[in-house]
Amino acid sequence: MPDSYRSKLEKLVGNELDPSDFAHRDHLGVAYEALASHGYADAVYKVYTGIRAMAERAGAPEKANA
Repeated sequence: MPDSYRSKLEKLVGNELDPSDFAHRDHLGVAYEALASHGYADAVYKVYTGIRAMAERAGAPEKANA
């Protein structure tokens, strides 16, 4: 069974999400979950900093952009 978006968000925020397990659909689901669980500014911060850290860990920091 695939991870729920809540689980993916927790892994993303904790810098534990495998980049190969994060498709475009997951970007949308994680963003929705963050918005449903946090205020707008906090959700944007959590998702962006998580994606930036994941991209850096994957050796592709240019993939994270605001």
